[in-house]
Amino acid sequence: AQALFERRKGSGRNAEEWLDLVALGTVSDIVPLNGENRTLVKRGLQLIRQGRRLGLGSLLRVARKDPSIVSAGDIGFILGPRLNAAGRMDSALLAYKLLVTKDVLEAGSVAQKLDNQNSGRQELTKDLQIWVADQVGDLEGKFLISNFSLAEFDYTRYETKSGSGIMGLVASRLVENYYRPAIIGTAEEEGVIRASCRSIPEFHITRALDECADLLVRHGGHSMAAGFTVAMENRDFLVERLNQIAERELAAKGLQPTLVADMEIPLDDLPVNALVDLKRLEPTGQDNP
Repeated sequence: AQALFERRKGSGRNAEEWLDLVALGTVSDIVPLNGENRTLVKRGLQLIRQGRRLGLGSLLRVARKDPSIVSAGDIGFILGPRLNAAGRMDSALLAYKLLVTKDVLEAGSVAQKLDNQNSGRQELTKDLQIWVADQVGDLEGKFLISNFSLAEFDYTRYETKSGSGIMGLVASRLVENYYRPAIIGTAEEEGVIRASCRSIPEFHITRALDECADLLVRHGGHSMAAGFTVAMENRDFLVERLNQIAERELAAKGLQPTLVADMEIPLDDLPVNALVDLKRLEPTGQDNP
């Protein structure tokens, strides 16, 4: 983006005026906050605090957050989820409208709609998680959670027509609760199933899908998250093979979540100005500290 601006110097636009969006995208996509990224996010946060973009200020106020003290954490837990809720529940155009509006009344109205959509997204994610867990049943002896029937869920009381936009969120919640790789999918009109996968450090989900490539229309991802499309007639074969791979890789491992800490410090050993020193690390987030 910077190179593009430099090539169009006569446009009268300054690349720095977009750093609030750079900060928004960097934190929301969980990009490492070190090196140049940290500098860009720090400067972008300054723009958000100044209220340069009406929509972001309105969205923060709707969430009862003072825009003048917004942090990287607020992007990750307040702004990001509400902007993403638009695309998950309906259309991402509503989030776009919030980011470009110059009208204070429109900014307030759209911000409230996004906040409502996020509340609906949270409720639907929780209900779908419970519904899938009930369908899966007892996990004794199981090394993988899979459900491809989200299309059968009753969405009439929610402001969305399907759960396709939150499959990854549901899978993530299942991984958190049961510490098993989780695959959540829904049937589509073309006779295929589209699915999202989330995993645990002990199981490289994309490598597992690589071993099933002959059954898939397409797939891609990384060690902890992936997505794929599979023809309806290959679903059962895929589930069987993935379960075999999961058992092969995980049967000898104790599936328990592990908290990794750099060190243990008793509160009595912390200096009085520790909080001040920690503030100097801001903006903090992925890989910082």
